[in-house]
Amino acid sequence: MLPMHELEVWLRVYEEELRWARQHELLRSGATSFTVALTGALWAIATSDVVVTSPAMACLLIAFTSAVNLLAWYMVNKHYERTRRHQSLASALRKVVSANAPLGGHQLEAVRSKAHRAHKKGRRFHRWQNIRVYKLWGRFHLGMAVAGLPLILFFAYSALRSPPQASRPSSVECIHSLQPTVATAHATPLTSASHSSQ
Repeated sequence: MLPMHELEVWLRVYEEELRWARQHELLRSGATSFTVALTGALWAIATSDVVVTSPAMACLLIAFTSAVNLLAWYMVNKHYERTRRHQSLASALRKVVSANAPLGGHQLEAVRSKAHRAHKKGRRFHRWQNIRVYKLWGRFHLGMAVAGLPLILFFAYSALRSPPQASRPSSVECIHSLQPTVATAHATPLTSASHSSQ
């Protein structure tokens, strides 16, 4: 059995590994939330009335979302690999602490293993034990990346089929076209007033 001050060192290192594992999970969830929000916003812009008249721009936006989701898929797997690394180190440290700090004649690792076996034998969660959540998140991002391909094909087909459109007037041209109308509107009351005075 280790002295108390040496055991405290092992506990601190164990807690540090768990903090790093939690940090990678927070980074993974943040990347997923950002990617989903960005994908939804760019899809909404690509299919809006402002961009739908420009299929090339819509294709670029959706292709960008597919690339971002592929990057998010890589990040999910990388953060999970880092999380598993810190969890493995923490598990090894926990075994040392358990072997050197029995409580009431019971070792922590033995109690934990017994509870783990009881959980695996339970029928309530039997179907979900072999499912890895990180794979679900990764496939979610892959699905969003693949879902953009039909939209890209649709807008590309629309760009090939649609006739060339006339260029839209610039904002300066619109202002110049409105000036005669504004001048006429200001001149009308003066003309009517002069006729009434006569």
